[in-house]
Amino acid sequence: FNVYAPEIQHCGGIEAKQELERLILNKPVYFKVMYKDKYKRLDSLVYTPEGSVNLKMVEGGFARYSLDDTTSPESLELQKASLKARDQKLGIYSGKCTQETNLKNPNCNIKGNIGEYHKYYNYPGCKYYDRVIVQLYLGDQWFCTNKDAEKAGFTKATFCPD
Repeated sequence: FNVYAPEIQHCGGIEAKQELERLILNKPVYFKVMYKDKYKRLDSLVYTPEGSVNLKMVEGGFARYSLDDTTSPESLELQKASLKARDQKLGIYSGKCTQETNLKNPNCNIKGNIGEYHKYYNYPGCKYYDRVIVQLYLGDQWFCTNKDAEKAGFTKATFCPD
Protein backbone atom coordinates (compact mmCIF):
# COMPACT_ATOMS: atom_id res chain seq x y z
CA PHE A 1 0.00 0.00 0.00
CA ASN A 2 3.02 2.25 -0.46
CA VAL A 3 3.28 3.70 3.04
CA TYR A 4 6.87 4.54 3.92
CA ALA A 5 8.34 5.93 7.12
CA PRO A 6 11.73 7.62 6.89
CA GLU A 7 14.85 5.58 7.59
CA ILE A 8 15.97 6.05 11.19
CA GLN A 9 19.00 8.17 10.17
CA HIS A 10 16.91 10.58 8.07
CA CYS A 11 14.87 13.55 9.18
CA GLY A 12 11.78 12.35 11.05
CA GLY A 13 13.06 8.78 11.36
CA ILE A 14 13.35 8.76 15.14
CA GLU A 15 9.96 10.43 15.54
CA ALA A 16 8.36 7.89 13.18
CA LYS A 17 9.86 5.01 15.17
CA GLN A 18 8.59 6.51 18.44
CA GLU A 19 5.09 7.00 17.01
CA LEU A 20 4.99 3.46 15.65
CA GLU A 21 6.02 2.13 19.06
CA ARG A 22 3.28 4.21 20.71
CA LEU A 23 0.71 2.82 18.29
CA ILE A 24 1.59 -0.88 18.48
CA LEU A 25 3.67 -1.82 21.53
CA ASN A 26 1.87 -4.11 23.98
CA LYS A 27 -1.23 -4.20 21.78
CA PRO A 28 -2.65 -6.95 19.61
CA VAL A 29 -1.57 -6.27 16.02
CA TYR A 30 -3.42 -7.55 12.95
CA PHE A 31 -2.12 -7.68 9.38
CA LYS A 32 -4.02 -7.72 6.14
CA VAL A 33 -1.43 -8.90 3.64
CA MET A 34 -2.00 -7.28 0.26
CA TYR A 35 0.91 -8.70 -1.78
CA LYS A 36 4.64 -9.50 -1.80
CA ASP A 37 6.99 -6.90 -3.22
CA LYS A 38 9.94 -7.66 -5.51
CA TYR A 39 12.07 -8.48 -2.45
CA LYS A 40 9.41 -10.96 -1.23
CA ARG A 41 8.46 -8.69 1.68
CA LEU A 42 4.81 -8.71 2.67
CA ASP A 43 3.09 -5.42 1.91
CA SER A 44 0.34 -5.19 4.49
CA LEU A 45 -2.24 -3.03 6.11
CA VAL A 46 -1.62 -3.03 9.87
CA TYR A 47 -4.34 -2.69 12.49
CA THR A 48 -4.69 -2.57 16.26
CA PRO A 49 -8.01 -2.46 18.11
CA GLU A 50 -7.76 1.37 17.79
CA GLY A 51 -7.74 1.23 13.98
CA SER A 52 -5.37 1.44 11.02
CA VAL A 53 -1.72 1.99 11.97
CA ASN A 54 -0.88 2.87 8.34
CA LEU A 55 -3.50 5.61 8.36
CA LYS A 56 -2.43 7.05 11.72
CA MET A 57 1.20 7.20 10.61
CA VAL A 58 0.26 9.04 7.41
CA GLU A 59 -2.22 11.36 9.16
CA GLY A 60 0.44 12.51 11.60
CA GLY A 61 3.07 13.08 8.93
CA PHE A 62 5.21 10.22 10.31
CA ALA A 63 5.04 8.32 7.01
CA ARG A 64 4.36 9.17 3.39
CA TYR A 65 1.87 7.54 1.08
CA SER A 66 2.74 7.07 -2.58
CA LEU A 67 -0.13 6.48 -4.94
CA ASP A 68 -0.65 2.89 -5.90
CA ASP A 69 -2.72 1.24 -8.60
CA THR A 70 -5.70 0.47 -6.40
CA THR A 71 -8.85 2.44 -5.79
CA SER A 72 -9.74 0.56 -2.63
CA PRO A 73 -11.38 2.44 0.23
CA GLU A 74 -8.09 2.12 2.17
CA SER A 75 -5.98 3.66 -0.60
CA LEU A 76 -8.42 6.54 -1.03
CA GLU A 77 -8.37 7.16 2.72
CA LEU A 78 -4.56 7.10 2.77
CA GLN A 79 -4.40 9.51 -0.17
CA LYS A 80 -6.75 11.96 1.57
CA ALA A 81 -4.75 11.73 4.82
CA SER A 82 -1.48 12.27 2.95
CA LEU A 83 -2.74 15.42 1.24
CA LYS A 84 -4.02 16.79 4.55
CA ALA A 85 -0.67 16.13 6.31
CA ARG A 86 1.14 17.89 3.45
CA ASP A 87 -1.23 20.87 3.53
CA GLN A 88 -0.84 21.18 7.29
CA LYS A 89 2.94 20.68 7.05
CA LEU A 90 2.95 17.92 9.66
CA GLY A 91 5.97 15.78 10.55
CA ILE A 92 8.08 14.98 7.50
CA TYR A 93 6.31 17.74 5.56
CA SER A 94 7.30 20.40 8.10
CA GLY A 95 10.03 22.95 7.41
CA LYS A 96 12.37 20.76 9.44
CA CYS A 97 12.29 17.94 6.86
CA THR A 98 10.98 19.52 3.63
CA GLN A 99 12.92 22.61 2.57
CA GLU A 100 13.30 25.06 -0.29
CA THR A 101 16.07 26.92 1.53
CA ASN A 102 18.73 25.65 3.89
CA LEU A 103 17.57 26.71 7.35
CA LYS A 104 20.75 25.61 9.16
CA ASN A 105 23.24 27.24 6.77
CA PRO A 106 21.73 29.52 4.10
CA ASN A 107 25.15 29.90 2.46
CA CYS A 108 25.14 26.18 1.61
CA ASN A 109 22.45 26.32 -1.05
CA ILE A 110 23.25 23.39 -3.34
CA LYS A 111 20.34 20.97 -3.38
CA GLY A 112 21.18 17.27 -3.49
CA ASN A 113 18.26 15.02 -4.42
CA ILE A 114 18.08 11.26 -4.43
CA GLY A 115 16.04 9.89 -7.32
CA GLU A 116 14.96 6.33 -7.84
CA TYR A 117 18.07 5.44 -9.82
CA HIS A 118 20.58 8.23 -9.25
CA LYS A 119 21.61 11.16 -7.07
CA TYR A 120 21.84 14.62 -8.61
CA TYR A 121 22.45 18.19 -7.45
CA ASN A 122 21.18 21.63 -8.48
CA TYR A 123 22.75 24.99 -7.72
CA PRO A 124 21.52 28.56 -8.22
CA GLY A 125 21.53 29.14 -11.96
CA CYS A 126 20.21 25.67 -12.81
CA LYS A 127 17.05 25.85 -14.90
CA TYR A 128 14.75 24.23 -12.32
CA TYR A 129 16.58 25.21 -9.13
CA ASP A 130 13.64 27.16 -7.70
CA ARG A 131 11.32 24.18 -8.18
CA VAL A 132 13.59 21.69 -6.44
CA ILE A 133 12.68 20.78 -2.87
CA VAL A 134 15.06 19.12 -0.46
CA GLN A 135 13.23 16.30 1.28
CA LEU A 136 15.54 15.43 4.15
CA TYR A 137 13.27 12.55 5.16
CA LEU A 138 14.17 10.83 1.85
CA GLY A 139 17.90 11.35 2.32
CA ASP A 140 18.21 14.53 0.24
CA GLN A 141 21.03 16.82 1.38
CA TRP A 142 22.33 20.35 1.31
CA PHE A 143 25.88 21.06 0.11
CA CYS A 144 28.15 24.09 0.24
CA THR A 145 30.05 23.33 -2.97
CA ASN A 146 29.59 21.30 -6.14
CA LYS A 147 32.74 19.42 -5.13
CA ASP A 148 31.12 18.40 -1.81
CA ALA A 149 28.06 17.13 -3.68
CA GLU A 150 30.19 15.15 -6.13
CA LYS A 151 32.28 13.71 -3.29
CA ALA A 152 29.01 12.43 -1.76
CA GLY A 153 28.14 10.65 -5.03
CA PHE A 154 25.81 13.24 -6.60
CA THR A 155 26.08 14.33 -10.24
CA LYS A 156 25.19 17.70 -11.71
CA ALA A 157 21.59 17.91 -12.92
CA THR A 158 21.08 17.96 -16.69
CA PHE A 159 19.74 21.52 -16.92
CA CYS A 160 22.59 23.19 -15.04
CA PRO A 161 25.12 25.42 -16.82
CA ASP A 162 28.81 24.60 -16.69
